[in-house]
Amino acid sequence: MPASPTRHGLRLSIACLATVLATSSLQGRETVGTTHWEPRAAHQALAQVDREAAVRDLLSLTIAGSEAELFDQLETLRANRDWPAPARDAVAWSYTQALRELPSGSVSPDLLEWLKTWKPAALIPHEDHGEGWVPLFNVRAAAAGVEHDWLRQEALLEGLALVGSHPRALADAYLIETEAPVRAGYLQALDQAAPTEIAGVKVVALARLPGEPDLAPLAARAAALSRDVTAMRRIVDLGDGPAVLHMLRHAAATLGSTDRIALLRSALLSPNREGAALAMAELYEGLAGLPAADAALLARLGDPDLGAAAALALAGSPALDTRLALEALAAGADGPRTRRARLALDLQAEATAGDGP
Repeated sequence: MPASPTRHGLRLSIACLATVLATSSLQGRETVGTTHWEPRAAHQALAQVDREAAVRDLLSLTIAGSEAELFDQLETLRANRDWPAPARDAVAWSYTQALRELPSGSVSPDLLEWLKTWKPAALIPHEDHGEGWVPLFNVRAAAAGVEHDWLRQEALLEGLALVGSHPRALADAYLIETEAPVRAGYLQALDQAAPTEIAGVKVVALARLPGEPDLAPLAARAAALSRDVTAMRRIVDLGDGPAVLHMLRHAAATLGSTDRIALLRSALLSPNREGAALAMAELYEGLAGLPAADAALLARLGDPDLGAAAALALAGSPALDTRLALEALAAGADGPRTRRARLALDLQAEATAGDGP
């Protein structure tokens, strides 16, 4: 029996609806609020508008100081439903990133605060969690990044002025200002300071470090830049993990082998067990096989805190004398040092077997 007009119309409507839904799945589900997009369709949508021209217009208004017109244009962008959602977010994101090239005082603080309220119009699936959605262009994060960059730049300039005239004032400012980008700017100022200026900060920060541990990053950066092994030994004793880690990495890259061995040997005896472990991890790799460096680690095999790490490190030593010393220790009476010597030898044997055909 032929289909009735009603059934035929219903089938046609269903077919049309299926076509619309299929098209929607490719182009994104555009609504008044946030939309969900497949990455390929989102990037195709970006080509539908002249984003570069829109960004240039926004920057021109910013540089000209036309704040009211700028905010009007940004609001128009956010509300423009003639543009696909990915394109609106892309323009706002590109504009925000372009602000990095301008001096920090060239725009109103209200602008960044406004950009930090930007609600993403286009979301795409999270790369690792398909059920989650993330902004295709994270305007809020970009605005926060610009703000942090400007804070760091301002602190850099302030730090350069202080380091050359009043090292103690730089230490005071570092303690007062707790925001990460500001402190990063002060540390960056040391990177650009003269050797005598760095030395002045080092003396002040190191003297105050026992009572003011927050100065550890400043003291550590100054000690590393001045390649002062004695100061670095003291900072290993008193400093915290991140400050000590960055200092030791700098030392490993810049100090000669004699100074690195001296720093390693003293650090292994530090009451700061975390600092001693960091020194072993950061300094020994470039010293493996040197008699003084291997001897320092062999002496620590019985250490309850450092012994296991020393065994792991010594397994990588290419020195025959070190292997013979490990064999002699492994043949002794059972104990922590003996077991760790055996561990180092076992690891060496596994590495040798792994290198074979």
